[in-house]
Amino acid sequence: MAIQYLSEYLTDRHTLVSRINLNVKISHRRYPCKLINQHACGIHKRFLGTSLLELLLVVVLISTTAAIAWTAWQHALSRQQLIEYRQILQQNLQAARVAAVQRQQSVTICLRQAAVSTSVDCQTGHSRVQPPYSNVLVFVDYNGDHQRQAQEPILQYWELPAGLGLYFNRGNWLNFTPAGTTARTGTFVICEPRYHSNGPSIKISSGGRINHAQEQTCNA
Repeated sequence: MAIQYLSEYLTDRHTLVSRINLNVKISHRRYPCKLINQHACGIHKRFLGTSLLELLLVVVLISTTAAIAWTAWQHALSRQQLIEYRQILQQNLQAARVAAVQRQQSVTICLRQAAVSTSVDCQTGHSRVQPPYSNVLVFVDYNGDHQRQAQEPILQYWELPAGLGLYFNRGNWLNFTPAGTTARTGTFVICEPRYHSNGPSIKISSGGRINHAQEQTCNA
C-alpha cells in the first residue's frame, strides 16, 4: 500500500513540474526576458560580459598562491636537508675520532672541493682551497702532518649533494689525536646559499667533543 501511495505521489509531482516548465517556456515566448524578471536578466548579462575577466583574475590568484607555496615548500625542504646532513657530518666526525682512539693513530679530516685534485687539497697547498667545501676525506695520518701520503689509508669519503656547501672556520682540515682530542677547535656549518644565509652547525671542543650548535652565518 505504501509503495502504491509513493508511486502516485511521484507521478503527480512529475506532472506538476512538467506543467510549470511548459508555462515558463510559453511565458518566455510571449514576453521578453526583461519583462518577466529584470533583475535576473541583468545578472545574466553581467555574467556573460565579465566571465573572461573573472577567469583571468582567478588564474592570476591561483598562480600567485602556487608560487608562494612552492617557494615556502622549497625553503622548508632545504632546511630539512641541511639538518639531515648535519647529522651525517656529526656521525662521520665521531667515527673519525673513534678510529683515532682505537687505532692509536692520528686521524685527519680533509675538506675538499670536487673540482680540485687530491694532490692539491689533501697533500699540499691546504691554504689554496677555499670554502665552501663539497666533500670530506678521512685518512690515517701516520706522521701527523695533516697531509695524506700514498701509504696512509683512507677511512671515509663523503660528498655533499649539489647546492650544499660545508664551511669550517679553522681552514680545510681537522685532526684527532690518539687520545681523541684536537688542538684545532672550531665550528662546521652546512649551508644552502640559494635559500638561507645561515645554516645548522657543529662545534668541536678541545677535548674532541662533537656537539650541535646554534645556526651560524654561511662564511669562512
